[in-house]
Amino acid sequence: MSQIQWENGGAGLPGRWEELEALMKDAGQELSGAPVGGLGSSARGAARSFLTAWSGYAGESREIAAGFVTALQATATDFSGTDQGQAHDFSNLDGRLGPER
Repeated sequence: MSQIQWENGGAGLPGRWEELEALMKDAGQELSGAPVGGLGSSARGAARSFLTAWSGYAGESREIAAGFVTALQATATDFSGTDQGQAHDFSNLDGRLGPER
């Protein structure tokens, strides 16, 4: 019997993107909550701006990673459906060839 299958395990996707999404979420929270009180008064404004900007970049990166997770899951579902349909078609083909194939 013919067997054709696509496997969503070799590349570790979308698991690695999910890990990145979680890391970026944590990084954004840590950056936005980082204290600047220990810095000199002349540096606090720049430090707050820096932390705010990088917290935003982490949030943008989290959103991008989440988009990849969604896209990869949708692609895996599509491949799985296509794979099952093709396996069914090839199974039917094997049955039509008869026992002498």
